[in-house]
Amino acid sequence: MSFTDPYDIANYAARLVSGDRQNDYGHPLEDFTRAGKIWSAVLGVDVTAEQVALCMIGVKIAREVHSEKLDNAVDGIGYWLTYFMIKEKRAEIERLSKENNVQGDSLVVTESTETLAAKEPLRSDGKGSVLFQKESE
Repeated sequence: MSFTDPYDIANYAARLVSGDRQNDYGHPLEDFTRAGKIWSAVLGVDVTAEQVALCMIGVKIAREVHSEKLDNAVDGIGYWLTYFMIKEKRAEIERLSKENNVQGDSLVVTESTETLAAKEPLRSDGKGSVLFQKESE
């Protein structure tokens, strides 16, 4: 991997987090929430998805300080993007919760939220996360 234009590096990182990585691991909110639960058990404190993203950015900074590599920049940008993807998804969940008069801090939604309706949840994780299904067309 060799880039000379910073825009190319950022674009490559964006393609990774919104394409390959998301296809492999799910939306960053889901992926980093899973990681946060593991980190919470190890550390004995609650760790949010946002904190996972910020800590991973810190890992990339530490690696870059030790040894300059393009991979650190790509991944660091990618982790910043996932951080904002998580915040964006949480805002969407909050909006849908209010629109549908649904309780809970972390409503899990399908990728296409335009046709969501508050119906019986398909499943719950027991901590307020609820998955709703789109209305059938």
